Amino acid sequence: MPVYRIADLNIKIIPRSRTFQRQLKDFKVNDDYFDFEVSITREDIKYERLVYAQRNQISSDVPFSVCESLAVYRHICRKILSDYNGMLLHSAAIEYKGYAYLFSAPSGTGKTTHIRLWKELLGDKASVINGDKPILRLINDKIIVYGTPWKGKENYGSDKNAPLKAVFFLKRAEKNSVCKADVKSVLPLIMAQTLRYGDKDSVDKLLLLIEKIISDTDIYILNCNMDISAAEAAVSAVDSEYPDKSMC
Repeated sequence: MPVYRIADLNIKIIPRSRTFQRQLKDFKVNDDYFDFEVSITREDIKYERLVYAQRNQISSDVPFSVCESLAVYRHICRKILSDYNGMLLHSAAIEYKGYAYLFSAPSGTGKTTHIRLWKELLGDKASVINGDKPILRLINDKIIVYGTPWKGKENYGSDKNAPLKAVFFLKRAEKNSVCKADVKSVLPLIMAQTLRYGDKDSVDKLLLLIEKIISDTDIYILNCNMDISAAEAAVSAVDSEYPDKSMC
């Protein structure tokens, strides 16, 4: 009985494809106990195939393993939102000095590029948590960022976790600058990068989590290019060890 440890929860998953089995392998644990089980249906696969094809503007001939992986992740996020005070924030996550920093933006904007730049700038002082789909949970009044098997195209990630310190929303620009996000603008930015479910209970729980993130976390707009100076600007905004070169 395959059990996987994801976001400090034991989850029973029976992967059907070898590709998905390989994706999960680093999170597998030797334990018969599980907090919940995820199983998917043909309708789930059909739905994910349609969504993926529309989002990527391709034919509906999407590999089963891709649809299986996305369907399982969607079920996990819904269960964690419902019962375990957690949510997805589509982002890349890096750990630095014991805290997690998130880079969020629409696909193709450069999220994984920025965690790579942080690694280039900081070396072993920083480590990658996840490149695409970390899970955030509220535990003991702190938002904790967890690595997951859903690591993005570059496969950046680990099973690490760390308390959330700051979120950067990325915007492409020729010149790098960082500024604190206006509180009124933060909610739509986060809502655009998470999974939303239509029932009132899910909406209420999601909004409470987002409210906690906004109240407890530094949230920045990072206008940036793909140069190492973009990482310098971001790090300088959150770390007194690096002089502030580019605040807007």
